[in-house]
Amino acid sequence: MFRKIVEQQPAGICLSAARPEIFRAEIDKAMAHGIPVICVDADVPDSMRVLYIGTDNFKAGRESLKRMAALIPGKGNIAVISIPGQHNLDDRVQAWRTR
Repeated sequence: MFRKIVEQQPAGICLSAARPEIFRAEIDKAMAHGIPVICVDADVPDSMRVLYIGTDNFKAGRESLKRMAALIPGKGNIAVISIPGQHNLDDRVQAWRTR
């Protein structure tokens, strides 16, 4: 889908890249063709994208853990269901692991 959009030569692309490794080269190609790319919520930091707009996911992970813990009086377990390899979620899980 991303490649098809680039072929249409849009004025710009706004993308939430759940799998950064899939998009890095494609973002760089779009930028080389003069199509600015902005990442939102899920970044591709090693790409040539113009900018990233989103959450500090490490801080979001810490805050969500703190709020979940407040819902459990005393002791309890918290289950985290995630998608491994999705950069923004990996950062949040890393924050939970390093609490």
